[in-house]
Amino acid sequence: MTARRLVVAMASILVVIAALAYVIHARSWLLYSLESYEGTPMVALEMPELAPGTEWFDDWYSIEQIDAATFAIGEPWYYEMNYNFLILGEERGVLFDTGPGLRNIRPVVEALTDLPVVVIASHYHYDHVGGHDKFPVVALADLPVLRRLVTEDGMFTPTSDLHLSAFTGSTPPTHRVSEWWAPGKRVDLGGREILVLHTPGHSPDSISLYDRDADQLFSGDYIYVDYLYAFIPNANMGDYLQTAHQLLSIIDDDTEIFPAHSVPADGRHGVIRLGRSDVMDLRDALEGIESGTVHAQGFFPRVYPVNDQISLFGDFEWLQDWD
Repeated sequence: MTARRLVVAMASILVVIAALAYVIHARSWLLYSLESYEGTPMVALEMPELAPGTEWFDDWYSIEQIDAATFAIGEPWYYEMNYNFLILGEERGVLFDTGPGLRNIRPVVEALTDLPVVVIASHYHYDHVGGHDKFPVVALADLPVLRRLVTEDGMFTPTSDLHLSAFTGSTPPTHRVSEWWAPGKRVDLGGREILVLHTPGHSPDSISLYDRDADQLFSGDYIYVDYLYAFIPNANMGDYLQTAHQLLSIIDDDTEIFPAHSVPADGRHGVIRLGRSDVMDLRDALEGIESGTVHAQGFFPRVYPVNDQISLFGDFEWLQDWD
């Protein structure tokens, strides 16, 4: 082989290696884009059917009253089927997530309560913070990954990877930080107290809210029915497992878990209720994945069974982060 051919061959090999490295690096972005959008309309093509106990508020939002002071505000038309939770005390309320922002959620909130409401996100993915700009009081979880993004004048803008902006072409929201809610903080709403929990796994900034007296856990995207996304940017299998252990030390067998997404098994849209056993199943699956006793299906993402309602989308085994 001549020197020129050797150089060409080496250059070709380097190009292939570089291309492979790029695909590996960008694998989750590419697949999530396909999962989210290829052949999947952003809005349902047919009128969604609601489950008993759930009613239409208008032509976009649905409402389910969980108890006298807790409301689930659903978006059945949206392909992610988001649920945002209005948690009321005697003096003020909390709106946990504001959805993708395709419609204005504030009139729904104002129709349900005349109390002052503070907004806080379960995490800053695009489908949970689209309506933050409609509210004057927005709290931020006091986490290093978020605090470092706040400017000297108190304005916060999530990074593109925290917001997953690349998948939607949307611009990450900017808002003023009205309150800091640290993990472990007990937020007094007046006759009702909410505990802030840091629950990473799906994302590093994920939080859940726990009402110990009502035995209700609002879990955001940590756990829900369908496929848990542990392969996307910033997801972490080790964090998922640590959070499972944390939650199992706090909740009990009667705890109702309210996820931020609902996938109707019978085609009728309503709030999904999970329980402690589902978190136990997730913990057991994660421990099995880490030890190699639970095996995946598919090439990428790697699909791991959790129970008959939940599966987990994971990364290649050699790229999974358990730290």
